Amino acid sequence: MGYIDEHFFKKAFSEESKIKKFVYYSLAVFALVVLAHIVGYVGRKGATDFENSSGPFVTIKNGFSLILTYVADGSKKNINIILAILLIFLAFIIGKYFEGLKDLFKIISSWLKNIYIRKQLIFEDDFSVIKEKWHLRYWEENNPDKNINRIEYSTMIFEAEESQIANHEKKFGAYYDFDSLSEGDEYEVVCWVKSIPDSTMKFQVWLHDNIMGGRSIWSARMPKYPIIPSLRYQKISVKFIATTRKALRIHLEATPGLGKILVRRVKLLKYLKY
Repeated sequence: MGYIDEHFFKKAFSEESKIKKFVYYSLAVFALVVLAHIVGYVGRKGATDFENSSGPFVTIKNGFSLILTYVADGSKKNINIILAILLIFLAFIIGKYFEGLKDLFKIISSWLKNIYIRKQLIFEDDFSVIKEKWHLRYWEENNPDKNINRIEYSTMIFEAEESQIANHEKKFGAYYDFDSLSEGDEYEVVCWVKSIPDSTMKFQVWLHDNIMGGRSIWSARMPKYPIIPSLRYQKISVKFIATTRKALRIHLEATPGLGKILVRRVKLLKYLKY
């Protein structure tokens, strides 16, 4: 099995509450079913097993196997009732917390990918402490007192109407510079963003390898076009290969409108070579 980086389980069980609920509920129900069958089997067959010198392990194994038992007795067929209840319960959990099997498959795929791909955390900011290297409110604005881009309560906030933005592209935001990247290595920038109800503001992550001015060798935007984030924190990630400049500028960029956009965490990860 590949290396599991130290942030994998923290991410899975802290930030993904859906996974947490699903795992806990499933394990609890499964454990109860196993226990019920083992106790029942021991009561019915335990004495016979011991008399035949099969021992307790065979008893437990046989009790466990009853979970998947389909009994056929002549023309009368009975499906294990507890198994049927378990499957219905799990289907309910999947539907309620994962909005269908498609989302569940995506989560499982993400888990497997994290297991077999090793990543190194280069940078992480949850905005609990204001870092001076964040350049807030880049580009011109018409009302500097409005504080359209700020960090409060462990969150980076974007809040501006179009009349407050002076640049012709009508964009604003924050950026953070990195140098000393390893040329040719693969990196990934990840952030979690959401909007408040009825917001019309849009958001985009913009990366490039130029932090000294002039033309960039490489740049990327994700999503391709700015979006209105969902009302729940959604993950946006961008992968890239470090160029000969060995530098990176992360832009968290917003377009003005009604409402607010909130960013709660930003990471820079490096893919390690085996």
